[in-house]
Amino acid sequence: MKFNTVSGCSGRTQTTYHAEKQYADRFESDIPLISAWKRGVRVEAPDKHYDEARLYPPADLLMTAKGGDITTVMFASQTRILAPGKVRCDGCDYLHEPIRTAETCPWCGSTADVGRSAGAIKLTVKGGN
Repeated sequence: MKFNTVSGCSGRTQTTYHAEKQYADRFESDIPLISAWKRGVRVEAPDKHYDEARLYPPADLLMTAKGGDITTVMFASQTRILAPGKVRCDGCDYLHEPIRTAETCPWCGSTADVGRSAGAIKLTVKGGN
């Protein structure tokens, strides 16, 4: 049985009854599971079997999906997670995607000092406009 659906970068994702039940039983969050997935940070969970995994730090939530379906949810702090290319906020200590040198954390709203956001990319165009 499928529940909520969202379209995004990874295609069309749906939640399963199992994932929704786990989410309701284990996590106290003010947003629906599908919204946590949409806002989540892509990570790797080497000990799990999945097509895509996302972390939603405010709820300590790790979600995994197979074939476009969020199949299970678990406590992120209780499993091994790899987050290549992600940065940790100085304010809340949550992982997020680096976007620009002076950025605002999507979780707590704090702003990193210029040049302190590890992993930020700066593009320079040479010899032209």
